[in-house]
Amino acid sequence: MTAQLTAIKNLTDQITSRYQQFFNVTVQDYLLEKQTKMPEFQRELFVKEAIRNRKAVTIQIDKQDDEVEVVTGMLTNGPHHQLLIQNPSSNLTKLIFRNKIRYISAL
Repeated sequence: MTAQLTAIKNLTDQITSRYQQFFNVTVQDYLLEKQTKMPEFQRELFVKEAIRNRKAVTIQIDKQDDEVEVVTGMLTNGPHHQLLIQNPSSNLTKLIFRNKIRYISAL
């Protein structure tokens, strides 16, 4: 019975690892800590390049009370100079205000 459980756990770990490699949406550890806010021109450059090249990105977004939220996915232009980020692993789309972006990193 123990051998079967070990085999199932190993298989589950392999599937999870391959899934993350396929979608390439793992968040780097340094992005979980609050980063220094990037200059506006640099954020805009990264956003334009990510949209044009269809690259997945990880973004830190400023929230209330000096907290940040980390989201990962593919960027597209949204309404009224906003952005949409689509996460393929969770099948969610989030609306992002450009002025709330603190840090952006390509995956």
